[in-house]
Amino acid sequence: MCSQILLVINYLNDAEALTRGENILRAVRWEWYQYQLLYPGTPNVVAAWDQWYLDLMQTRLIEARTFLVAWATEGVTHYQGINTPDAQYGLLNSQNYLRLGQGLGGFNDLGYPTGTPTPP
Repeated sequence: MCSQILLVINYLNDAEALTRGENILRAVRWEWYQYQLLYPGTPNVVAAWDQWYLDLMQTRLIEARTFLVAWATEGVTHYQGINTPDAQYGLLNSQNYLRLGQGLGGFNDLGYPTGTPTPP
């Protein structure tokens, strides 16, 4: 499972994958905007979508952080006191993941599109 998680992270770090994700968000926002124009009097669906999406991403990041910290803490506990090269390697990796997990902050929404959507 760990290797699958790393594959997903590697994919998400790919610039083309990020661009495709950003384009999908812009397209969704545009569709909600078209819906608002088609049905006057509709509440601001774009703003509601933006709030929902940002909340979703924030909670997913918190869950990912919680999982990573718990997983790495278990690794540190497991490998401490075992004096084999493999165990020492496992301990160093677990400590590194623990440090990285504890350093995760909230979802960075600075690049999230705002305002009136534009056509994709």
